[in-house]
Amino acid sequence: LATCEASRFARELVVAEDTALVVLDHQRSRLPDFRRVGTYVWSNTQASNRDWGWHGRDRTIAAYDAHSGKQRWTYASPVAPCSLAAHASRVVFHDGTRLVCLNRGTGERLWTESIQLESLGPGAGGTPSKENRRGKKKGLSGPEDFSGNLHPTLVLTDEMVFCAIGETIVAKRLEDGQTLWTSEGTANYMKSSDLFVADGLVWSRD
Repeated sequence: LATCEASRFARELVVAEDTALVVLDHQRSRLPDFRRVGTYVWSNTQASNRDWGWHGRDRTIAAYDAHSGKQRWTYASPVAPCSLAAHASRVVFHDGTRLVCLNRGTGERLWTESIQLESLGPGAGGTPSKENRRGKKKGLSGPEDFSGNLHPTLVLTDEMVFCAIGETIVAKRLEDGQTLWTSEGTANYMKSSDLFVADGLVWSRD
């Protein structure tokens, strides 16, 4: 049993071979303070997305020796919830507007590539901002439209990184972030997009 150094506000954990990668917040979780705002279920959902979502704030990715808990490196950045993925030599995450790839051994940033959340309509994977609902904002948006239920889904293979975000699937080369293809996906209702890779095929929901 080992304790990771300075990991008090850990939020997420991914283990890749001998490295434990931890997303650290800068304060304690507010979830124990949550109280419902009324008896109507959608009032609670809207209040949760507005007041309890991520909204692009900075976090820290810390890499630890998985056996000793000794910290190897840290990287400060906005980190979208549940977007951290790791490979034998790479770490990839979404910062709210782009994918960021790090060297798993050193924490050095290797490349960044823009992949933004398209503004969503009612009934998609999350709750759009007021500007989107009123038609004042179109096209691409950022962390302000990430809700407590919506975040990118990332899958890494030996040579590729696949990102499902909203209603789009993007395939990029892991080495340099070059986009190789994009495809239509399907946004889940009130949750992140499904994305699986098996036997050379990329699967999502219909």
